[in-house]
Amino acid sequence: MVEYSEKRSDPRQSYKSPVMIENPEAGTVHRARMTNYGRNGLFIETNGGFEPGANVYIGIENSPYRPSTYEAPDGYVAKIIWQRQIEDTFFTNGYGIKLISEYKLLGAQARKDQRDQEMRKHPRKPYHKPVYFTSQHQYYKGTINNLSRGGAFIQTNGNFTAGQIIKLVIPGTKIDNGTMLKSEIIHSSSNGVGIKFKRILRPK
Repeated sequence: MVEYSEKRSDPRQSYKSPVMIENPEAGTVHRARMTNYGRNGLFIETNGGFEPGANVYIGIENSPYRPSTYEAPDGYVAKIIWQRQIEDTFFTNGYGIKLISEYKLLGAQARKDQRDQEMRKHPRKPYHKPVYFTSQHQYYKGTINNLSRGGAFIQTNGNFTAGQIIKLVIPGTKIDNGTMLKSEIIHSSSNGVGIKFKRILRPK
């Protein structure tokens, strides 16, 4: 059965397959199910929370993009295009996903090395410290899960949007002692925010 949409340039085919979807910034992996696919993208159902515009990694167990004799799962760098809530299934969220490029589903360390090369200028390292930050005259508390020279991921609660500016002090680093970092939120999810450092704000 082929599903057509007036908004799509390529037809979609119904196809079900187990999928693993990874948020590289938060370091979380969620189980999912693909229900249809096209030449440039697919639709999945999952309980994980992802924001439109976020880059993710997709692993497809029984991929329609590969011959049945292909041994390894099919892996892709992909982008969340849109999201909607779904009902009457085990999963709560549905996502339209655009495929960007292939990558090999290797071991955990090899995947990390490849992610760093493809998606980050500055490799991130695990860094678990509480942090306080301000934005729009409000104070927030969070935990930095990973850190690099160019940015970080902060696990926190709150309503944030891409492009929002925050100011924070990172404890235990060379830029501590009250020095505030001006940063921009690159993406936001239910788990927290990925930020990019813009410049150092010296205390007055």
